[in-house]
Formats: sequence, C-alpha cells, structure tokens
Amino acid sequence: MDLQELRSQPHLSCSSISLYLDCSLAYKFRYVDRLKSESVSDALVFGSAIHTVLERFYNSLMIGEVIPVDALVDLWELTWKEHAHGRDEIHWKRGNDFDKGLETGAGLLRAFSQKFEVVDTAIICVEEAFSLEIEGLDIPVIGVFDLVLQDLASGLVTIVDHKTRAKAMPERDANESLQASIYALAAKTNGFGFNDLLLRFDCLIKTKEPKFEQVYTTRSELEIFQVARLIKQVWAGIQAEVWLPNLGSWKCSGCGYKQACQDWMQEGYDHG
Repeated sequence: MDLQELRSQPHLSCSSISLYLDCSLAYKFRYVDRLKSESVSDALVFGSAIHTVLERFYNSLMIGEVIPVDALVDLWELTWKEHAHGRDEIHWKRGNDFDKGLETGAGLLRAFSQKFEVVDTAIICVEEAFSLEIEGLDIPVIGVFDLVLQDLASGLVTIVDHKTRAKAMPERDANESLQASIYALAAKTNGFGFNDLLLRFDCLIKTKEPKFEQVYTTRSELEIFQVARLIKQVWAGIQAEVWLPNLGSWKCSGCGYKQACQDWMQEGYDHG
C-alpha cells in the first residue's frame, strides 16, 4: 500500500491515537485545526533520520548487499544533514545541537553494526504500510511496519520497530506499548495467528557508551480486543470534540503548540 495515499484519506494512526491520549488538546491543534507546530523536538528529527538510514540498510540487505559500517556512518552524515542542518524550528534539548546529533548517530550505528545479525531469517518487507479496519470504527487505522522478518525453520514472523532512546527499554514498556498492540492487531487482521507472531523493539540507546538492544514482546487475544476497544473510545472522544489539555505534563516543555494552548486556555477570560 502507498502510505501517502493512505494519509490523504481520513484515518487514525499510532501517533495520532497516542497524541489524543497524551493531550487531546494538542490533537485538536494538529489534526483538526491543522496548526503548524511552533517547533519540532530534536529527538523526533533524530529518530526520523535514523529510520531513514536503517531503511536503506535493510533494503540493501534484501538484495544480498551488506552496507559496511564505515559506509553506514557516511550515509548517516548525509542523512543527518538533510534532516537537521539549518532548521531553526528544531527545539534542541539542553546539551544537544547539530554536531552532538551527528556524533551520537555515528556511535549508535557503529554499535548496531557490531551486534546486528540475521541468521536463517528472511526479510519479508521493509517500511511496509498497512491499513486496519476495526468493526464499529468508520475510518481505518494506518501505520508502517519498519521491518518484518520470518524464521526460515519455524515460520515464526517478527514485526520489528526501530527506536532511539535515552536509556534501555524495560520489558514492562514493551509489554505495555500501545504501538506494539496496534501492530499486533494489524497483523492479526492480515492473517497472522497469535502463536506465530512476535513483536520486537530494536533499540539504539544514546548512553555514554552507545548500545544496541532488542526487546521482545507478544500480545494475547484479550489484549488485542482491549486495544481495539480503546481505539474506538478515542474516536468517540474525537467525534464528540472532547479536548482536554494535559497541564503540567513533562511533555509540555517540548510541545510545539505552547502559544496555541495558552491562547485556548485564556479564551473568554475577562481581564476587567
């Protein structure tokens, strides 16, 4: 499926559902009012650039070509410049800047190259878009599987999502991940059974010594049912125009709608 075509039609996505649950007012600003974000976090730009490099890596691997580590770092430098150089709207976390991102990405990809291996495993697809229909929901949920693998001996399918993180992912985070639950629901809809499906987070960890770790999780039939019910409730809230700001959240500092939020909160206030 073509992702741009899917995005051109009314839909929900993992990111829009998560945003509504985090701060439904921010959802309104982005998806209803279509306000341009005042800023974009450096973490979001960094993660997007890493995804682009890993997509190139796995697409090459699908045709039998392994990109050497030095070439991967060179690709990172070019990609990071395309994503981040000269962008005044990037909100840099304290201690971060363009050069720091360049160095960090190179270190993470070297760590990835040292631990990466695909043995007796077929790459089914890379950056594969999906559209998910849920009974009782009148618009689809769309998304992208970063990577789908299949074990050649057992037939076991693993859906992989790439993550850049400040610290290691606890197993609990993987087990409670909304994104993983939606991916499992999408996979089930596309014919995968629960007993032959794994979900995996490939984490590039931005610690002093860069690390690459893989965290596995699964979802039960009950958990799949629950996430479908949650998505329908989110859509009900959107249709009812329930907009609730998440005041005081730690995410407020990097939000791109600070002024819009302030204006909304003061709407109708009588200064006299």
